[in-house]
Amino acid sequence: WLATSTSRIMNNVFNVTDPANSGSEIVISPDISSRVNFQKENYGSHPKQVGQVMVKEELVGQKDLPLFIFLHGGAWGSGFGTMYRLISAPFIKRNYRAIVLDYRTYPDATMEEQMDDLIKAVDFFKARYAS
Repeated sequence: WLATSTSRIMNNVFNVTDPANSGSEIVISPDISSRVNFQKENYGSHPKQVGQVMVKEELVGQKDLPLFIFLHGGAWGSGFGTMYRLISAPFIKRNYRAIVLDYRTYPDATMEEQMDDLIKAVDFFKARYAS
């Protein structure tokens, strides 16, 4: 329900199309008024060890962009990155590369393993994109 509601809000308020549902790129307007490149990148072997990477289309390939990484909460047992994509919009507008992280939650991982996932993710994406 929440993911569907978030997609509906993204579409109605920000004119954003969720590529997971439509197979197309995200378009955010008029706030960003630019096409946004959206990719999911794995930082580990588990399906939840993924970052949702978003950047303005014209900035794809640039290494020197500021980096915004968002780690969602969820009491160690709930939540997923798709719920938080909208938080990236003001950063993308300001030419940041925004990454919303997913990670294993209970019962797939203990609290320590979840923290390890987040450390691994931040290290992975900093090495990949930070200048």
